[in-house]
Amino acid sequence: MTVIQLSSLPLATQMLLDPAVVLDQGILEEWNAACAAAGSQSIEHTGVDLSSTMARGGAVRRREPRRLVDTNDFLKLAEALDTLADELNVNAALGGASPSLAAEPPTKAARRDLSVDELDPLGMDGLTGAQLEDAKEAHRLFGAKEYAAATAAFLRVSSACLAHELTPALLNNVAVCHFVMEQWNACESTTRRVLAVDATERYPSARRLTRVFISQGRLQEAQQAVSPHRDAIDWAAEVAAVKACTSYTNLYAAHQYSKALECLEVVLSLCPCGTLEAAKARLLSLDNTAQAVSYAAQRSRAYTTSTELHFCLWSLTFHSVTSVVGLDTLLAGMQATPLGRSELRFRHLHTHIARCKEAFAKLHGLRTARQWREAATFVTQVLAEPFLPDGLKGVMYYERARVLAQQASWYAALDDTHRALSYTEEVSLRASMLLLVARCEEALGRLTDAVYHTEESLCLVSNAAAVEQLRSLKAHLAHAQASTDAPRTTPCTTSKETPKAKTNANAFFPVSRASLDVHYKTLSLPRSAGAADVKKSYRALAIKWHPDRWCSASDEAIRTAESTFKKIQHAYEEIMKSAS
Repeated sequence: MTVIQLSSLPLATQMLLDPAVVLDQGILEEWNAACAAAGSQSIEHTGVDLSSTMARGGAVRRREPRRLVDTNDFLKLAEALDTLADELNVNAALGGASPSLAAEPPTKAARRDLSVDELDPLGMDGLTGAQLEDAKEAHRLFGAKEYAAATAAFLRVSSACLAHELTPALLNNVAVCHFVMEQWNACESTTRRVLAVDATERYPSARRLTRVFISQGRLQEAQQAVSPHRDAIDWAAEVAAVKACTSYTNLYAAHQYSKALECLEVVLSLCPCGTLEAAKARLLSLDNTAQAVSYAAQRSRAYTTSTELHFCLWSLTFHSVTSVVGLDTLLAGMQATPLGRSELRFRHLHTHIARCKEAFAKLHGLRTARQWREAATFVTQVLAEPFLPDGLKGVMYYERARVLAQQASWYAALDDTHRALSYTEEVSLRASMLLLVARCEEALGRLTDAVYHTEESLCLVSNAAAVEQLRSLKAHLAHAQASTDAPRTTPCTTSKETPKAKTNANAFFPVSRASLDVHYKTLSLPRSAGAADVKKSYRALAIKWHPDRWCSASDEAIRTAESTFKKIQHAYEEIMKSAS
C-alpha cells in the first residue's frame, strides 16, 4: 500500500484534513453536504461508504502526531472534491451559489501611512484595567493638545508594562509625544526602540529620526539617513529639508545672512518646530533685536512646549532690555513658565538677571549720593563683567557718560555716549543719548554739530526740553557766526584746543588704521565692510561665543569663550567709534 505524508499535500488539502484548523461554518456545512451526496452516490454505484470523509464541524482538537494517509482514501477525497466543484459550478450558473463561497474574497484594507506626529490607535490593543484607562486618557489629552499631560499618561502605561509587553504601537505613541514636546533626546531613544521591534514598517520612525537630526543641527547624520531614500515619494519632505538645511549652514558660515534666512524658511515649511523657529529668531536679531523678540514671542504662543524657543525668547529679551522694569517683567515671565527650570542655562540666565538688577540698584544709590567718581569707577567694573547684555551695556555707557558730564569731562562723555548709541535700538533712549551728545558738543564749541544732533533727537522723540535746547543752540550759533568775519564751525575760544586734537589724531592715524584692520579681522569682515555688516557680524559672533552658551562646557572652553567674547566686543566698539 502506498502512503503519503500529510505535509506533502497541497495546503488546501492539509486544511481540510488537519483537525487543528478551524474553517468557516458555511464552508463546513456545504462540504458535509457534498460529502453526503458523494457518499450516497458511492453506495448506489460502488457500495463504498465515504461517510468517514465528513468534515469535523469546526471543533478544535489537540493536534495529533503526524500520520500517514492511505492512497485509496486520498483518491476518494479527490473524487469528492471534484463532485463538490461540479455542484458549485451548477449552482453558480443558476444564480443560487452559496454566499460564503461565491462571494468575492474580502479585500485587505489599504494601510494608511501614519505621519511623524500622529498617534496609532492600535497602541491600546492588549491593554486592560488601569493601563487601558490611562491610554484612553492619553489619546484624549493629545487630541486636546495637552501634550505634557498626554506624555505623562503614556509613560505611566509604558512603565507598567514588562519589556516584552511593549508593543511597537505603544512605543510609537510615546515617541510621538516626545516629538511634539521637542524632547529630542528622549524622542530619538524611543524611536530607535520602535525601529528595533517594528517588523511591519507601519511607523515613520526613520523619517521622525531624520527630523530630530535636522532640529538638533546634526546635519551629517541627517544626510546619511535620507541617502537611501532620495527617490522615495514619502521621503520627499525630509530630503528637501536636508538639502535646504545644508544650504542654510553654508550660507550662515559665509555671513550671507539674508540668503541663509531664505533657506531656513524653506526648512521650516517642511519640518516646522519651535527649535528651528528659535534659530530664525536669532537670525532676525542680527538686523533688529526688537523684531526678533516680537517674532519669538509670537511663535512661542504656537509652540507652547518648545523649551528651545522659550529660552531664545528670554535670552533675546534679556539682551535687548534697557531698564530694571524690563528685567522684572522678564523674570516674572520666566518664573510663570514651567519649561526648562532644571536646565543649567536657565539658572545662569536667572543669575545674570539678578546681578544686573543689583548693579543698577547700586549705581542708582551712588548717583543719588552724587558720588560721581565712585559711580564712574563702578560702571567701569560692571562693563568688564561677561553677564552684562548688549542693551544694558549701552545703558551703562550712557550712565557713565552722564557721570563724566557732571565732572565736565566732555571728550570722555562724548566717547561713552557714542558707544552707548552703538548698542541701543530703543528709540526714546537713543533720543536722550543724542541730546547728551549735543550737550557735550555745545560745551566743546561744536555748535553746528550740536544743532544737528539735537534735530536728530527731535526726529525720534519730540519734547519741550529738546525744542528749547534747539532754539537756544540756534541763537548761540547765529550770534557766533555774526561776530566773525567768515563762517566758522567752532568759536575762537576753542581754537587752541582743536588743533592739538587734530595733531594727535594725525600722529596716531597709521597705528589706528592697523588696529582697525585687526578689529575687522576679529569680526571676520573685510576692511571695506559697512556699519550694517559690522553690526550683523558682531551679533552673530556674540551669540556664538556668549558665555551663557558655554556654561555646561569644560573650564578651559568657558575661559576661551569669555576671552573671545571680550575681543569681539572690543573690536565692535572700536570700529563703531571710528565710524562715528
